[in-house]
Amino acid sequence: SVGRRRVHCVVKVPSCDKSSDISRIFEVESSLLKKVSGHRSIVPPPTIHILNFANHFLQLFFSHLPEHQQPPLTELFFSGTCSEAYIFPLFGVTMATKIKTGLTPERAVRYAYQLADTMYYLQQRGVIHQTLLPENIQVTSNDKVMVCNFETAIQTDPATCTLLVSHSLIAPSNRMGLSPEVLNTFNRRDAEIVDYSTQYPWNFGTLSVIMATGLHPLRNYPGRYLNEGKVKYRSHNYQNLPDINKYPSLFCRLVKRSLSCDPVRRPTLFQITSIMKKDSRTLTMMSSNGRGKTSVGARQSVHRRDSAREHSEVERSREQGTESL
Repeated sequence: SVGRRRVHCVVKVPSCDKSSDISRIFEVESSLLKKVSGHRSIVPPPTIHILNFANHFLQLFFSHLPEHQQPPLTELFFSGTCSEAYIFPLFGVTMATKIKTGLTPERAVRYAYQLADTMYYLQQRGVIHQTLLPENIQVTSNDKVMVCNFETAIQTDPATCTLLVSHSLIAPSNRMGLSPEVLNTFNRRDAEIVDYSTQYPWNFGTLSVIMATGLHPLRNYPGRYLNEGKVKYRSHNYQNLPDINKYPSLFCRLVKRSLSCDPVRRPTLFQITSIMKKDSRTLTMMSSNGRGKTSVGARQSVHRRDSAREHSEVERSREQGTESL
Protein backbone atom coordinates (compact mmCIF):
# COMPACT_ATOMS: atom_id res chain seq x y z
CA SER A 1 0.00 0.00 0.00
CA VAL A 2 1.08 3.55 -0.60
CA GLY A 3 1.79 5.73 2.40
CA ARG A 4 -0.29 8.74 3.23
CA ARG A 5 0.94 11.97 1.69
CA ARG A 6 -0.47 15.45 1.78
CA VAL A 7 -1.25 17.10 -1.54
CA HIS A 8 -1.05 20.88 -1.83
CA CYS A 9 -2.04 21.93 -5.30
CA VAL A 10 -4.71 23.38 -7.52
CA VAL A 11 -5.80 21.14 -10.37
CA LYS A 12 -6.41 22.90 -13.67
CA VAL A 13 -7.91 20.91 -16.51
CA PRO A 14 -5.85 21.51 -19.65
CA SER A 15 -7.76 22.83 -22.62
CA CYS A 16 -8.36 20.29 -25.38
CA ASP A 17 -8.36 20.67 -29.12
CA LYS A 18 -11.85 21.90 -30.00
CA SER A 19 -11.42 21.35 -33.72
CA SER A 20 -11.36 17.56 -33.50
CA ASP A 21 -13.78 15.76 -35.77
CA ILE A 22 -16.19 13.10 -34.52
CA SER A 23 -14.74 10.49 -36.84
CA ARG A 24 -11.28 10.91 -35.34
CA ILE A 25 -12.58 10.03 -31.91
CA PHE A 26 -12.73 6.43 -33.03
CA GLU A 27 -9.44 6.28 -34.90
CA VAL A 28 -7.90 4.52 -31.89
CA GLU A 29 -9.55 1.67 -29.99
CA SER A 30 -12.55 1.57 -32.29
CA SER A 31 -12.67 -2.21 -31.98
CA LEU A 32 -13.85 -1.79 -28.38
CA LEU A 33 -17.18 -0.42 -29.56
CA LYS A 34 -18.60 -3.92 -29.43
CA LYS A 35 -17.98 -3.97 -25.69
CA VAL A 36 -19.55 -0.54 -25.32
CA SER A 37 -22.66 -1.36 -27.31
CA GLY A 38 -23.02 -4.65 -25.47
CA HIS A 39 -22.91 -3.06 -22.01
CA ARG A 40 -26.48 -2.38 -21.01
CA SER A 41 -25.69 0.20 -18.37
CA ILE A 42 -23.85 2.56 -20.73
CA VAL A 43 -25.99 2.43 -23.88
CA PRO A 44 -28.14 5.56 -23.78
CA PRO A 45 -31.71 5.63 -25.03
CA PRO A 46 -32.46 8.09 -27.86
CA THR A 47 -34.22 10.54 -25.56
CA ILE A 48 -31.24 11.15 -23.26
CA HIS A 49 -29.61 14.50 -24.01
CA ILE A 50 -26.42 15.93 -22.64
CA LEU A 51 -28.37 18.49 -20.60
CA ASN A 52 -29.89 15.65 -18.62
CA PHE A 53 -26.45 14.73 -17.40
CA ALA A 54 -25.73 18.25 -16.20
CA ASN A 55 -29.08 18.38 -14.47
CA HIS A 56 -28.61 15.04 -12.70
CA PHE A 57 -25.00 15.79 -11.89
CA LEU A 58 -25.59 19.14 -10.23
CA GLN A 59 -28.68 17.91 -8.41
CA LEU A 60 -26.52 15.25 -6.80
CA PHE A 61 -23.71 17.73 -6.28
CA PHE A 62 -25.90 20.04 -4.20
CA SER A 63 -28.02 17.32 -2.58
CA HIS A 64 -26.33 17.75 0.80
CA LEU A 65 -27.41 21.41 1.04
CA PRO A 66 -30.66 22.46 2.74
CA GLU A 67 -33.58 22.49 0.37
CA HIS A 68 -34.06 26.26 0.54
CA GLN A 69 -30.43 26.77 -0.58
CA GLN A 70 -30.50 24.49 -3.61
CA PRO A 71 -30.60 26.20 -7.03
CA PRO A 72 -33.65 26.02 -9.32
CA LEU A 73 -32.01 23.52 -11.65
CA THR A 74 -35.04 22.92 -13.86
CA GLU A 75 -35.32 26.64 -14.58
CA LEU A 76 -31.58 26.94 -14.97
CA PHE A 77 -30.99 24.23 -17.56
CA PHE A 78 -34.13 24.17 -19.68
CA SER A 79 -35.24 27.79 -20.05
CA GLY A 80 -32.59 28.76 -22.60
CA THR A 81 -31.40 31.84 -20.73
CA CYS A 82 -32.13 32.98 -17.21
CA SER A 83 -32.53 36.61 -16.23
CA GLU A 84 -32.09 35.64 -12.59
CA ALA A 85 -30.42 32.43 -11.43
CA TYR A 86 -28.00 30.99 -8.95
CA ILE A 87 -24.39 30.96 -10.09
CA PHE A 88 -23.38 28.78 -7.11
CA PRO A 89 -19.76 28.49 -5.98
CA LEU A 90 -18.51 28.02 -9.52
CA PHE A 91 -18.09 31.78 -9.60
CA GLY A 92 -16.76 31.98 -6.06
CA VAL A 93 -20.02 33.08 -4.44
CA THR A 94 -22.10 31.29 -1.84
CA MET A 95 -25.12 29.23 -2.75
CA ALA A 96 -27.52 31.71 -1.16
CA THR A 97 -26.23 34.56 -3.33
CA LYS A 98 -28.39 35.60 -6.27
CA ILE A 99 -26.90 37.64 -9.08
CA LYS A 100 -28.20 38.89 -12.40
CA THR A 101 -26.77 36.92 -15.28
CA GLY A 102 -27.36 35.52 -18.73
CA LEU A 103 -26.19 32.00 -17.87
CA THR A 104 -27.01 29.65 -20.74
CA PRO A 105 -27.50 25.89 -20.54
CA GLU A 106 -24.44 25.41 -22.74
CA ARG A 107 -22.25 27.30 -20.29
CA ALA A 108 -23.58 25.38 -17.31
CA VAL A 109 -23.01 22.07 -19.09
CA ARG A 110 -19.46 23.13 -19.92
CA TYR A 111 -18.75 23.69 -16.22
CA ALA A 112 -20.27 20.34 -15.27
CA TYR A 113 -18.17 18.59 -17.89
CA GLN A 114 -14.97 20.30 -16.81
CA LEU A 115 -15.65 19.21 -13.25
CA ALA A 116 -16.19 15.63 -14.43
CA ASP A 117 -12.95 15.84 -16.39
CA THR A 118 -11.15 17.09 -13.27
CA MET A 119 -12.48 14.15 -11.28
CA TYR A 120 -11.24 11.81 -14.00
CA TYR A 121 -7.81 13.47 -13.78
CA LEU A 122 -7.69 13.07 -10.00
CA GLN A 123 -8.85 9.47 -9.96
CA GLN A 124 -6.29 8.46 -12.58
CA ARG A 125 -3.59 9.77 -10.23
CA GLY A 126 -4.96 8.28 -7.04
CA VAL A 127 -5.79 11.60 -5.36
CA ILE A 128 -8.62 11.64 -2.81
CA HIS A 129 -9.79 15.18 -2.11
CA GLN A 130 -11.84 14.33 1.05
CA THR A 131 -13.43 17.82 1.22
CA LEU A 132 -14.85 18.20 -2.27
CA LEU A 133 -17.54 20.68 -1.26
CA PRO A 134 -19.15 23.21 -3.61
CA GLU A 135 -17.13 26.06 -2.14
CA ASN A 136 -13.92 24.27 -3.15
CA ILE A 137 -14.81 24.46 -6.85
CA GLN A 138 -14.11 27.75 -8.61
CA VAL A 139 -14.20 29.11 -12.15
CA THR A 140 -11.55 31.52 -13.38
CA SER A 141 -12.17 34.60 -15.49
CA ASN A 142 -11.50 32.58 -18.66
CA ASP A 143 -14.10 29.92 -17.72
CA LYS A 144 -11.67 27.26 -16.52
CA VAL A 145 -12.90 25.10 -13.66
CA MET A 146 -10.49 24.60 -10.76
CA VAL A 147 -10.68 22.28 -7.77
CA CYS A 148 -9.12 24.03 -4.77
CA ASN A 149 -8.22 23.39 -1.13
CA PHE A 150 -6.16 20.20 -1.13
CA GLU A 151 -5.04 20.64 2.47
CA THR A 152 -6.75 17.44 3.63
CA ALA A 153 -6.22 15.48 0.42
CA ILE A 154 -4.32 12.22 0.38
CA GLN A 155 -2.63 10.37 -2.45
CA THR A 156 -2.83 6.60 -2.82
CA ASP A 157 -2.15 3.91 -5.35
CA PRO A 158 -4.30 4.72 -8.42
CA ALA A 159 -5.05 1.00 -8.82
CA THR A 160 -6.91 0.97 -5.49
CA CYS A 161 -8.41 4.46 -5.69
CA THR A 162 -11.90 3.47 -6.79
CA LEU A 163 -13.84 6.18 -5.02
CA LEU A 164 -13.36 9.94 -4.89
CA VAL A 165 -15.00 10.93 -1.65
CA SER A 166 -17.04 13.92 -0.55
CA HIS A 167 -17.20 15.26 2.99
CA SER A 168 -19.72 12.61 4.05
CA LEU A 169 -18.74 9.58 1.98
CA ILE A 170 -15.44 7.87 2.80
CA ALA A 171 -14.56 4.37 1.65
CA PRO A 172 -13.45 2.19 4.59
CA SER A 173 -10.31 0.80 3.01
CA ASN A 174 -6.89 0.99 4.64
CA ARG A 175 -5.39 0.70 1.16
CA MET A 176 -6.65 4.22 0.52
CA GLY A 177 -4.50 5.71 3.27
CA LEU A 178 -7.33 6.57 5.65
CA SER A 179 -6.69 7.11 9.32
CA PRO A 180 -7.44 4.30 11.85
CA GLU A 181 -10.11 6.51 13.44
CA VAL A 182 -12.00 6.68 10.17
CA LEU A 183 -11.68 2.94 9.61
CA ASN A 184 -12.95 2.14 13.10
CA THR A 185 -15.94 4.40 12.52
CA PHE A 186 -17.08 2.37 9.53
CA ASN A 187 -16.08 -1.07 10.83
CA ARG A 188 -18.64 -1.02 13.60
CA ARG A 189 -21.72 -3.20 13.28
CA ASP A 190 -23.97 -0.19 13.80
CA ALA A 191 -22.42 1.63 10.85
CA GLU A 192 -24.55 4.40 9.45
CA ILE A 193 -26.92 3.43 6.65
CA VAL A 194 -26.30 5.62 3.63
CA ASP A 195 -28.70 6.45 0.83
CA TYR A 196 -26.42 6.55 -2.20
CA SER A 197 -29.01 8.38 -4.27
CA THR A 198 -28.46 11.47 -2.11
CA GLN A 199 -24.92 10.91 -0.77
CA TYR A 200 -23.17 11.06 -4.11
CA PRO A 201 -19.99 9.01 -4.62
CA TRP A 202 -17.39 11.14 -6.38
CA ASN A 203 -16.43 8.55 -8.92
CA PHE A 204 -15.92 8.88 -12.66
CA GLY A 205 -17.43 5.46 -13.29
CA THR A 206 -20.65 6.56 -11.62
CA LEU A 207 -20.57 9.79 -13.61
CA SER A 208 -20.26 7.78 -16.80
CA VAL A 209 -23.38 5.79 -15.98
CA ILE A 210 -25.33 8.98 -15.31
CA MET A 211 -24.00 10.57 -18.49
CA ALA A 212 -25.00 7.59 -20.62
CA THR A 213 -28.33 6.62 -19.07
CA GLY A 214 -29.49 9.74 -17.22
CA LEU A 215 -30.02 7.61 -14.09
CA HIS A 216 -27.96 7.11 -10.94
CA PRO A 217 -26.71 3.50 -10.81
CA LEU A 218 -27.41 3.21 -7.08
CA ARG A 219 -30.79 4.92 -7.08
CA ASN A 220 -33.37 3.62 -4.60
CA TYR A 221 -30.83 1.33 -2.98
CA PRO A 222 -30.08 2.27 0.65
CA GLY A 223 -26.67 0.87 1.48
CA ARG A 224 -24.40 0.13 4.41
CA TYR A 225 -20.68 0.36 4.92
CA LEU A 226 -19.44 -3.22 5.25
CA ASN A 227 -16.34 -4.66 6.88
CA GLU A 228 -14.77 -6.18 3.79
CA GLY A 229 -13.04 -2.93 2.91
CA LYS A 230 -15.31 -2.26 -0.06
CA VAL A 231 -18.34 -0.03 -0.39
CA LYS A 232 -21.37 -2.08 -1.42
CA TYR A 233 -25.07 -1.49 -1.60
CA ARG A 234 -28.04 -3.72 -0.84
CA SER A 235 -29.74 -5.50 -3.71
CA HIS A 236 -30.32 -9.09 -4.75
CA ASN A 237 -26.70 -9.23 -5.85
CA TYR A 238 -24.11 -7.26 -3.90
CA GLN A 239 -22.17 -5.11 -6.32
CA ASN A 240 -19.31 -2.68 -5.97
CA LEU A 241 -19.63 0.97 -6.79
CA PRO A 242 -18.85 1.69 -10.45
CA ASP A 243 -15.13 1.91 -11.04
CA ILE A 244 -13.46 3.67 -13.93
CA ASN A 245 -11.40 0.55 -14.61
CA LYS A 246 -14.59 -1.46 -15.17
CA TYR A 247 -15.49 0.52 -18.28
CA PRO A 248 -13.99 0.05 -21.73
CA SER A 249 -11.28 2.55 -22.52
CA LEU A 250 -13.21 3.58 -25.62
CA PHE A 251 -16.11 4.80 -23.51
CA CYS A 252 -13.77 6.94 -21.39
CA ARG A 253 -12.19 8.24 -24.58
CA LEU A 254 -15.59 9.10 -26.02
CA VAL A 255 -16.51 11.02 -22.90
CA LYS A 256 -13.28 12.98 -22.75
CA ARG A 257 -13.16 13.79 -26.47
CA SER A 258 -16.80 14.85 -26.54
CA LEU A 259 -16.07 17.22 -23.65
CA SER A 260 -13.44 18.99 -25.74
CA CYS A 261 -15.99 20.10 -28.33
CA ASP A 262 -17.84 23.37 -28.14
CA PRO A 263 -21.25 22.93 -26.48
CA VAL A 264 -23.02 23.76 -29.74
CA ARG A 265 -21.08 21.10 -31.65
CA ARG A 266 -20.96 18.51 -28.88
CA PRO A 267 -22.83 15.33 -29.87
CA THR A 268 -24.75 13.13 -27.49
CA LEU A 269 -23.40 9.70 -26.70
CA PHE A 270 -26.33 8.20 -28.56
CA GLN A 271 -25.35 10.10 -31.70
CA ILE A 272 -21.74 8.99 -31.33
CA THR A 273 -22.60 5.31 -31.00
CA SER A 274 -25.07 5.60 -33.88
CA ILE A 275 -22.35 6.95 -36.14
CA MET A 276 -20.13 4.00 -35.34
CA LYS A 277 -22.88 1.43 -35.81
CA LYS A 278 -23.51 2.77 -39.32
CA ASP A 279 -19.86 2.37 -40.26
CA SER A 280 -19.76 -1.12 -41.76
CA ARG A 281 -16.01 -0.98 -42.22
CA THR A 282 -15.46 -0.49 -38.52
CA LEU A 283 -17.89 -3.28 -37.64
CA THR A 284 -16.04 -5.64 -40.00
CA MET A 285 -12.72 -4.65 -38.48
CA MET A 286 -14.14 -5.17 -34.97
CA SER A 287 -15.12 -8.76 -35.74
CA SER A 288 -11.74 -9.57 -37.30
CA ASN A 289 -9.51 -8.05 -34.59
CA GLY A 290 -9.87 -9.83 -31.27
CA ARG A 291 -7.30 -7.90 -29.30
CA GLY A 292 -8.94 -4.51 -29.60
CA LYS A 293 -6.28 -2.96 -31.85
CA THR A 294 -7.09 -0.82 -34.83
CA SER A 295 -5.93 -2.40 -38.08
CA VAL A 296 -3.71 -0.55 -40.54
CA GLY A 297 -6.40 -0.71 -43.21
CA ALA A 298 -8.95 0.89 -40.89
CA ARG A 299 -6.54 3.69 -40.02
CA GLN A 300 -5.78 4.26 -43.69
CA SER A 301 -9.48 4.35 -44.58
CA VAL A 302 -10.09 6.94 -41.87
CA HIS A 303 -7.15 8.97 -43.14
CA ARG A 304 -8.39 8.81 -46.75
CA ARG A 305 -11.89 9.84 -45.67
CA ASP A 306 -10.52 12.79 -43.68
CA SER A 307 -8.25 13.82 -46.57
CA ALA A 308 -11.14 13.72 -49.03
CA ARG A 309 -13.26 15.82 -46.69
CA GLU A 310 -10.48 18.40 -46.27
CA HIS A 311 -9.90 18.49 -50.05
CA SER A 312 -13.61 19.10 -50.74
CA GLU A 313 -13.67 21.90 -48.17
CA VAL A 314 -10.65 23.56 -49.81
CA GLU A 315 -12.23 23.31 -53.26
CA ARG A 316 -15.49 24.74 -51.93
CA SER A 317 -13.69 27.71 -50.36
CA ARG A 318 -11.84 28.36 -53.63
CA GLU A 319 -15.09 28.33 -55.59
CA GLN A 320 -16.67 30.76 -53.15
CA GLY A 321 -13.65 33.05 -53.46
CA THR A 322 -13.85 32.95 -57.26
CA GLU A 323 -17.56 33.78 -57.21
CA SER A 324 -16.96 36.74 -54.92
CA LEU A 325 -14.35 38.12 -57.34
